[in-house]
Amino acid sequence: MQVVSPLTLSHKIELVKAGVHARKLSEEAEKIKADVLRLSRAFKTVDDEWVVFYGTHLRNLVRKADEVDSGYTKVRDEFNRIAQLAGE
Repeated sequence: MQVVSPLTLSHKIELVKAGVHARKLSEEAEKIKADVLRLSRAFKTVDDEWVVFYGTHLRNLVRKADEVDSGYTKVRDEFNRIAQLAGE
């Protein structure tokens, strides 16, 4: 308990309010920090998986699809050539 004069009472009340407000802001900042750290860990997990998926599996899939398409094109062209010979 503090003894204050009537002239300083409102100033002291404002200081107490400011202290309470600062404590609330500090608690909220800690909650936000925890949320950001949790989000950061979740993003790291997704990022690691994305790098493996996109950088490895998807690129390998595209390369293999190109190889299969090239083989298919050759077989189709050969089939069309034979079909034209038979039709002549």
